[in-house]
Amino acid sequence: ATLAEVLVQEYRVSWASLRSHDFVEGIRAQLVDKDRNPTWSPASPAEVTDEDVESYFAPADPDLTF
Repeated sequence: ATLAEVLVQEYRVSWASLRSHDFVEGIRAQLVDKDRNPTWSPASPAEVTDEDVESYFAPADPDLTF
């Protein structure tokens, strides 16, 4: 992969992470309520589907361009 391809992939994964339930839930559990008891979705790694993983690598809107 080229540097540009790697940067685009990193951008896509970062944006998908920011949009995810778990990012917000982690902030809530650690900083807002301070209960340190997040409710992850999905609840366990075994429940993560291939589609869940693939969604993190899908083009962002707008996507990174050089």
